Amino acid sequence: MRHLQEGSVAGGLPHTFTAFHWHGETFDLPAGAVHLAESDGCVNQAFEFGAKALALQFHLEVTRDSVAALIRNCAADITPGPYVQSPQQMLAAAEAFAAIQPLLFQILDRWAAPNHAQ
Repeated sequence: MRHLQEGSVAGGLPHTFTAFHWHGETFDLPAGAVHLAESDGCVNQAFEFGAKALALQFHLEVTRDSVAALIRNCAADITPGPYVQSPQQMLAAAEAFAAIQPLLFQILDRWAAPNHAQ
């Protein structure tokens, strides 16, 4: 994942980081949106729209247990592709889950800060 926009609610994120993805669709940015992040597999991974809307097409909230539940309940979504990992590979990434959750809290803290535009 590449973070693009420094002056945004996501401004404190590292320039590159690993995030969990579970999607097969993408979208175009709405007019007036600020593009925040992209990856090799998907150009529009995150955007802001005004001061109160933040859209992320990746998951910083996941845990090993929540990914295991996705695998159990949505196994049909795991189809071969250049960016698709096997269930075993996803579940073996325990250190990745621990690394991304602080990024989520950083975004939420910045968004909730009193000086964030209302």
